[in-house]
Amino acid sequence: LEVLEVIVEYLNREENMTVNGIFRLTGSRALIGSLHQSLDVPPLSLDAYSPISVAAVLKRYLRLSPEPILPFDSYEQIIMIQQIKQPSGR
Repeated sequence: LEVLEVIVEYLNREENMTVNGIFRLTGSRALIGSLHQSLDVPPLSLDAYSPISVAAVLKRYLRLSPEPILPFDSYEQIIMIQQIKQPSGR
């Protein structure tokens, strides 16, 4: 969880939020692999990496995670939330 917090805080910086295509572009495969391996070695510093590379690592981290972001035991509650009627105009 700490890794996700550090990555999200980095991506949430104002200068990183304005990067066009941040989650669409892929970045350097070698750099992303290197950064992904360093996630387990504290302290995690992302300042030397581009926002595109960090976003790619986030996608990779989530994709390779053995546990889903939304646990299976919450599935029915998530479906119920999705079925709540939205106010008109949204």
